[in-house]
Amino acid sequence: MKTDWQIPDILDLEYFLRLNGPGTTDPGQDRDIYVQHILPALDASAPASRRHVIRKWLDRKREIEKANHPDTAFLPGETYSEIYGLLQVLFFIMAGITGWGMAAALLRYSGVQPVNIASYLGILVFFQIAILMITTLVITVHCIRPGGFSGSVLYGLIGRLAVFVSLKFKQKALKRLSAEKQGAVAATIGLLRGRRKIYGNLFFWPVFRLFQIFGVALNLGVLTGTLLRVLGTDLAFGWQSTLQPSAQTVYNLVHTIAMPWAWLLPADLAYPSLAQVEGSHMVLKEGIYHLATGDLVAWWPFLCFAVIFYGLLPRMLLFVFGVFRTRQSLKRIDFSHSDIDRLYQRLQTPRVSTRGEPSAANPESDVPLAFPEPDAQTNVATTQDRQLMALIPDDIFDECPTDELRNHVQKALAAQIGEILKFGDNLAADREIIQRLGDFEWSDQIPGIFILQEAWQPPIREFLTFLSDLREAMGERAKIEIGLVGRPRPETIFTPPSAADWHTWQRKLQTFGDPYLRLERLVPA
Repeated sequence: MKTDWQIPDILDLEYFLRLNGPGTTDPGQDRDIYVQHILPALDASAPASRRHVIRKWLDRKREIEKANHPDTAFLPGETYSEIYGLLQVLFFIMAGITGWGMAAALLRYSGVQPVNIASYLGILVFFQIAILMITTLVITVHCIRPGGFSGSVLYGLIGRLAVFVSLKFKQKALKRLSAEKQGAVAATIGLLRGRRKIYGNLFFWPVFRLFQIFGVALNLGVLTGTLLRVLGTDLAFGWQSTLQPSAQTVYNLVHTIAMPWAWLLPADLAYPSLAQVEGSHMVLKEGIYHLATGDLVAWWPFLCFAVIFYGLLPRMLLFVFGVFRTRQSLKRIDFSHSDIDRLYQRLQTPRVSTRGEPSAANPESDVPLAFPEPDAQTNVATTQDRQLMALIPDDIFDECPTDELRNHVQKALAAQIGEILKFGDNLAADREIIQRLGDFEWSDQIPGIFILQEAWQPPIREFLTFLSDLREAMGERAKIEIGLVGRPRPETIFTPPSAADWHTWQRKLQTFGDPYLRLERLVPA
């Protein structure tokens, strides 16, 4: 089974992560997938990577979805593939027709006035060179600053158009989905704007490739239209300008333009000679009757080569570059954000059973608890080895038993608590904590912070500001995990939060759009 990731796989992954969010899934189902379908296929002699395990989980989830809903199964990845394939065909056809029409219009010849090569070069060659320069600038910005144009008007319009087409394309299928699945689809569609920290400029490159397909087809249409006009009619080409340049100047310009292909072809085919340039100079008051036919027809190979080398070939190379960058972006995904951590925890958590003896249908007791390591390049520890530095609010710091805290964090987050710090006492102390955490040496693991919060107290502005400052100090990929407890009782502060308090915190923290910020109930309901 292949494990190479593509954009449709990412969309389906996000869809199932949204569908299986906190409180919306049975952890045992994911555990069963791991025990029955993933673990037997893993190589015991070598640790499996995260991307490999998650891909196998995704493939199994797709199978389950299609088996449970054979007629109404909806997968965003399939919809994306269908729509993107349709857009590629439409762009190619529209651009080809446009290019053919432009060539036909520019090569219109009545037998009185020759076709002015300046108009042809200006619109079909020089304008494309300017577009290529802008494209190079856009690529440079995206390579230096991923997502740099994601907030632009054009990018936003294209994104909204894709959403509109997606909804229209699958409108009937969406009507048959449950409200829960419709919400998961809507959340997945919002991926273009909400997941830039995880996927960078991954979703820029499909749009980029569409434009290159348009450019390739446009130039093919121009070449087809030009060759049909040359073969089917008796065309005459000439040049003229109000500036009255000399024939030598025009010849030098033509020779410079032809440099990319002049070394491949004979000079008389690659570009017009100086004599032919002089012989095709049009003077309005003199007409064309004094001009030689050989000079008037010498231009069309040069024009075709100019379109090929300054229009068609660059667009083809840019398309290949877009495919390459898409694959690079997919390979860089390390699957280390909080939703994947939560899924990993579900996969590795054994199901609790009250039966005394294991059965063949429930081989849970025979499955080792060791979980495969992530990719070495991701620098992500297994959940059993994760170390979190704990931040406890000042008002409950003294009532928080360390051993009990460690036990609850181990159960809820599958992580170990290291150093415990107190915060919220005063602004100056909080700033010192943030500075210390930002300068802390985290050895080889991604930084991880656990923050204990009482859910019955809604998130106030001071805490949200503290959270923002903490994120800025620790970097965008540091793990910040918030554990909620309910109203304290005389015997303990570790009580389950109410559903209303949980949703209040969830809605507020979702406004951060932070994929490495995780919210969990420290004590289950």
